[in-house]
Amino acid sequence: MIRLYKSNNIPATLNGQTVQNEKNKLNSMVANSTNPCPNDFKSNLYGAKDVRKQLENDQHGKCIFCESLCKGEVEHYRPKAAVIQNKGGLIQSPAYYKLGYDWNNLTLCCHDCNNKKGNYFPLQNSNDRFDLSKEIPLIINPYNEDPVNHLEFKQHVIFPKMDENGNEDPKGKHTIDYIDLNRNDLKERRRRAFNAFNINRKRQNLSYDEMLKQEKQDAINDGRKPESIEFWGMYENQKYKF
Repeated sequence: MIRLYKSNNIPATLNGQTVQNEKNKLNSMVANSTNPCPNDFKSNLYGAKDVRKQLENDQHGKCIFCESLCKGEVEHYRPKAAVIQNKGGLIQSPAYYKLGYDWNNLTLCCHDCNNKKGNYFPLQNSNDRFDLSKEIPLIINPYNEDPVNHLEFKQHVIFPKMDENGNEDPKGKHTIDYIDLNRNDLKERRRRAFNAFNINRKRQNLSYDEMLKQEKQDAINDGRKPESIEFWGMYENQKYKF
């Protein structure tokens, strides 16, 4: 997971009258005590071509959470229809329906991470739910904060950062657990990528940092940003270098 920066240019579809009409319908439903369900949100609007294209550009073609190169699904950081504080907890509805078409709430997410996250959106204090000025989410949003403050890698395995007292960072822990960032298939793909990096490093007799610098320059020479490299956060935020 790496720090991301969302374009200030909101895709035209999200500013259109059709989206405004859909927002009005949702507001009317809730005002009349009807909870919107997922089908009440139009994926062809919040996931329109211009929205997807801009997210792909902002996220370097990668999943917001696991950094897999993917086409992905346009989905919501804060759940749109229903929300759950803890695994096995009560489902709360309506959820963040007002953010269903909000540019700042939309992300590109791979199918597996999206399924794992689902409606889970734990907060440090559940009593702050829906007061965005107070909410402290426990799932990292790379668009709003730097994951390096909460996560670190030990080779291909991701861990929560530890403080000076040996306590796990809560955002790091919840993000790993709720999205299952050490699931077997993902961990194996990272292992293969990390091993290939080290084999190449040893072949060239380079230090870890020298190899990382070379990878950056190679990407730039190819007309790409280094952040577009799959699992870039694993290389940059590596606790043990060889």
